[in-house]
Parts: sequence; C-alpha cells; structure tokens
Amino acid sequence: YRQKILISLKDEKLKIPSEIARDVGAITSHISIYLSGLKEKNLIKCINEEATKGRLYNINNISCEY
Repeated sequence: YRQKILISLKDEKLKIPSEIARDVGAITSHISIYLSGLKEKNLIKCINEEATKGRLYNINNISCEY
C-alpha cells in the first residue's frame, strides 16, 4: 500500500486519510498506520499536525522524483 499511497498523493496536492484510503482501496485505519511510517521516512508530510481529524497530507518534493 505504501507505493499506492505515494501515487495517490502525487495526483493532488493535499488529501485526508479517508480520500487516500478510497484511492488505494484500503481501510482508513490501515492507511493511517502506513502514513505514519512514510512520515517517519520523510516521504510525506502532514500540514496540520495539531488537528485530531482531517489531517492533510502531501508528498515531499524528494519523493516526487521517484
């Protein structure tokens, strides 16, 4: 799912986990786990980290090159 998440985020600038889950075909809770891992590896970033719901994610510029 990690690769599909990166592809999903490459299509648009900002997405919430439920939109990514719909694109990827997975459960939102699973996507949240994968997003955390991708964020730790600096492949994606969360724009509004302080939000408890509706967190917006986008892909880092370095990731777009791959």
